[in-house]
Amino acid sequence: MKNSFFTISDISNKIAFILLLLGVIVYYGLVISGNNPL
Repeated sequence: MKNSFFTISDISNKIAFILLLLGVIVYYGLVISGNNPL
């Protein structure tokens, strides 16, 4: 078990996950409101 909780890859993985989650939320928000981006 590592002592460093915040490594570069860990931070980048969290940022990528948050961006993906926000993208999904925005996409479904547009679909529900009737503005399908596709």
